[in-house]
Amino acid sequence: MNSKSKNTKSFFDSNTNIIILIFAIICMVSSIAIKLSGMSGNDFWWHLKAGQWIFENKTIPTKALFTWYGESQSLNWFAHEWLSEVVFYLIYHAFGTFGMYEVCLYAGMLIIGATVVYNRNYIYNNYLLSSIYMLYFVIVITQFFFGRPHTINMILLFILLYILYKYKEYDTNLIFLLPVLSVLWVNLHGGSSNLIYIMPIIFVLSSLISFEYGKLKSNKMAPKKLLKLSVITIISSLLLLINPRGFEMIVYPYTNMADTAMLTFLSEWNAPDIKVFSKLIMLFVPVILVTAMLMLTHKKIDLTDFLIYGFYTYMFFRSQRFISLFMIATSFFFFKYIMPFKDKKKAGIKANANQNKITAYTSIGLFLVILVFQLIFASNFQKNNSLIDKILPEQFVNLIKEDNPKRLYNDYTSGGPLIFNNVKVFIDGRADIYTGSTFKNYQTMKYVRNYNPEELNDEDYMETLLKKYDFDAFLVENKTPIYHYLCQSPDKYKLIESDGTYSYFTVK
Repeated sequence: MNSKSKNTKSFFDSNTNIIILIFAIICMVSSIAIKLSGMSGNDFWWHLKAGQWIFENKTIPTKALFTWYGESQSLNWFAHEWLSEVVFYLIYHAFGTFGMYEVCLYAGMLIIGATVVYNRNYIYNNYLLSSIYMLYFVIVITQFFFGRPHTINMILLFILLYILYKYKEYDTNLIFLLPVLSVLWVNLHGGSSNLIYIMPIIFVLSSLISFEYGKLKSNKMAPKKLLKLSVITIISSLLLLINPRGFEMIVYPYTNMADTAMLTFLSEWNAPDIKVFSKLIMLFVPVILVTAMLMLTHKKIDLTDFLIYGFYTYMFFRSQRFISLFMIATSFFFFKYIMPFKDKKKAGIKANANQNKITAYTSIGLFLVILVFQLIFASNFQKNNSLIDKILPEQFVNLIKEDNPKRLYNDYTSGGPLIFNNVKVFIDGRADIYTGSTFKNYQTMKYVRNYNPEELNDEDYMETLLKKYDFDAFLVENKTPIYHYLCQSPDKYKLIESDGTYSYFTVK
């Protein structure tokens, strides 16, 4: 009997293998179900336009484009995600929103399936806790896998941690991929490219000596193995310089995270608020679950796992958007600390290879049928809806294009779809372009509250800003205070069109 037959036979001779296969399929099908209503268009449209511009002009911008105010002031644009934007544009250009939607869905499903396979030797210890963790993992990954470069960032982190954990387990040659990963990372998502050396440094520091202290333990890595990892980490760090901005990109992740205006005003950058029930359930519960597992487990906790847990927990409490990276990072060690629900040796049922074959092939067959129906459903859904949220109603896009204002005031979230439709905006999702005074002034006007007291007088700050920027039209959300401010001055601002969400004013 050849080795292939032996491997096939050994797989079907294990009931656990079949259960894990079904478990993986259920997780991936759950991902499909969550994404049936389409995916977020948050920032996607301006990323798409940026990718188109870079592809057509064969250069990477350093000054603000697509914004009338940014262009007039020659504001700096740190296009740290330029390669991701080009990739998105090429996918969209070839396959439209349907193709972009499918790529994001299947990329998320691939990470989910790979996570189950990676942890296959631990999941069956306690299916209840494993299922609870994977439920959150599926929800977070599926929700975060949409048309933004952070999707690629999550994939790169998964690959990096997979390589490092495998290298720690045995001396794999996959470690030589880190320099390649470094060059890709700094151009695909430069804002998080520091992870290419932060993660290996954690593995190096936690493997210098062997010790046990309480529940913590550390196993010393062989000197040659440790040296190899250290040298490759240094090389990978130096290769981060291969990017359009050179050394500036090395420090960009730190200056970006130090921007207090963005951390304060952008909801996704905010620290998670436990008082909000939805955030308590969707963000804090998985963090609490991992924390409780590490506290309650009877097993010794590897120092590497503990440091990675500490790093991503800290990042999560700084900014709620790091929950996706927290889930990916903790998936590499959470399951091995789960205590068995019962003695699996006594609970075993004798395997029937033929029945397991039927079960496995039937499950795979049903999964493939579901994938076909998903493709059909998405194709039909696209005809009557949008698989990627357009955010801004077409009526306002058409109205603004027809009116053609030269100095439009717009909301932060509506900037992307306007840019995609070739409308010059005041502000958009590229927050680092407007960092500092511009962003504070935008928030001041939006909320009719002085967020820039260093430069503005409290008595007439609104008039000062409206005069400074000299807007000739306003696209505002009806729920924001600036909408009511404009409505209170009908002699100055004319309401042209309004629906339940947006309103468009012109200056008389």
